[in-house]
Amino acid sequence: MKSLKRMLLVAVLLAVMPGATVTAVTPSPTPAGNEAALTRLKTKGSAEIDRRQKHLEAALQKLETTTQIKTDDKAALIKLVKDQIAGLVALKTKLAGETTVTAARADVASIVSDYRVYALTLPKARMIASADRFAVSQTKLTELYNKLATKVGDDATLKAKLQHMQEQITASATASTNVIPQLLALQPTDYNANRAVLVQYRASLKAAHDALKLAREDAKFIIDELKPHTH
Repeated sequence: MKSLKRMLLVAVLLAVMPGATVTAVTPSPTPAGNEAALTRLKTKGSAEIDRRQKHLEAALQKLETTTQIKTDDKAALIKLVKDQIAGLVALKTKLAGETTVTAARADVASIVSDYRVYALTLPKARMIASADRFAVSQTKLTELYNKLATKVGDDATLKAKLQHMQEQITASATASTNVIPQLLALQPTDYNANRAVLVQYRASLKAAHDALKLAREDAKFIIDELKPHTH
């Protein structure tokens, strides 16, 4: 009788607790669609990393051989490019080892957001190189200005041109002087927060370039006027 009661009790418990009959949970296999998506993300991400690495290595080669960039600026840019190459290599390894679509998708997104190779790094390098070239031109034009200042005499037209030349050299230097340290300080996070972050620096460099052009035109005018005239 007692045995029968125990059997009935067990039957009732099993009826109200169906989960109690499960003794093990077998993990469901990853859906084939997720596997395909994961493979696509890895393939795409690897290709994007390779593309960026190729352009960074080309930029590095130019930086290491150029003589048109100041030593300190050159060293800073080389370090920046090398750091980005190393970071992308590590990211490629990380992406290859991902086992979920979510993680792989995050890695692929970071290729753009964490490096900004095309939107920031390479433009920064070109702009800094331009600023350094402008600094060299400003120095040479200042030397030329000093020479011409001893030759124009009391000629009002030439003195006015000379004054304008000096003003343009100063304007060019003012526009480009602070560009380099500010550009070097920019990080991908700055670009992520403000996609127009480089606009002001491009405008400054254009102003520096245009002022140098005017200064050269003034110098040419003065030199031509100082040449002996044949009658």
